[in-house]
Parts: sequence; C-alpha cells; structure tokens
Amino acid sequence: MSRRAFTLVEVMISGGLLLTLIALSVQVFLPALGIWRRNQAKASVQQAALSAVYRIRHDLGQSAPQLVHAREGILILLSAGEPPSFDEHGQPLWSEWVGFWLDDRERLWRFTRSLAAPSAEQPTVVASNPPTPAELARGRILARGVKSFLPSPGPTGGVRYRLELQEGAFRYELLGGGNTAYGGQL
Repeated sequence: MSRRAFTLVEVMISGGLLLTLIALSVQVFLPALGIWRRNQAKASVQQAALSAVYRIRHDLGQSAPQLVHAREGILILLSAGEPPSFDEHGQPLWSEWVGFWLDDRERLWRFTRSLAAPSAEQPTVVASNPPTPAELARGRILARGVKSFLPSPGPTGGVRYRLELQEGAFRYELLGGGNTAYGGQL
C-alpha cells in the first residue's frame, strides 16, 4: 500500500488560497462590525433618552402645577407619591418632592425629598436646592452621557424640556413636555 503525501508546493498553494479567503472575509466583516457598533450606540442613547423622558412625564402627571422649579440642569416637582395618595375628598395628599438633576459627570439623576407628613395643603415654597449626597444615595441614575438638561415652566403649569445625550460620535436631542394631572383639581 502506498501513501501519497502532499507536496510542499500543494501545501503552499492551499495555504495561500486560505489566507486570501480569510483576508477577503475580514474586508467584508470589519465594515459590517463598525456599522453594527454605531447602530448599537444610537440605540443605547435613544433608549436612555426615552427612558428618562418617560420617567419625567410620569412624575409630571402626578405633580402640582403651581410648585414646579425648573432651571438649567434641575427640575423639582411636588408629588403625591408613588402610587399617589388621596384624602377623603379626592384631593391629592402631597408627600414628596421629586427632582431631576444633571451632575457634572453627565448623569441625569432622579431623587426624592419627603415632606414632614403627607398633606392636602401644598407647601408655600419649592425645595429648589440641588440634591444632597444622602438623597442621591436613595436616588437613581436615569441616563448617562447627558450633555444638557434644560427644563422650563410651560404656559399652563406644565414643563417643557430639552434633553441632549451623546455616546461616541452619536448625539441625540429630544424636546418634550408634559402637563400635570391635578391642574384642574386644585
């Protein structure tokens, strides 16, 4: 029985063909990987922005229109809690301040400040100072990579805001707003 082995020339030719095939595959794969990474970055930024906006709109829907503090980087609302509480006449029992704050590390935080006791009477002054470290420890980060958060009071007690996020080369700007649910009851 004779066994025939590959010659050096055959091994060199097949190795060269294999390397050519790998090089062509890499040429196709690398641009596709770049496109996938860019799309992942876009989706990540959009998801973070939409999640933050959903939370802001939800909290706006449970807040008092007269007591909204909005300036660059911070939004504070009077809230009836989560879930909201009501007295025997159907009036909301105000129990906490809910705040959204953009820190210097481009993170948008949601934090709460409890009132002394839930009450149907609204406080006369908005607790407008930035959050304390203890409040942030109880709070949570809604989004990272936030370049700007610009809330402003709306014309009818609501709030308008501009939220701008960036991840890598992708920048996402969202303009939004919302009204409070208890505007007509107060």
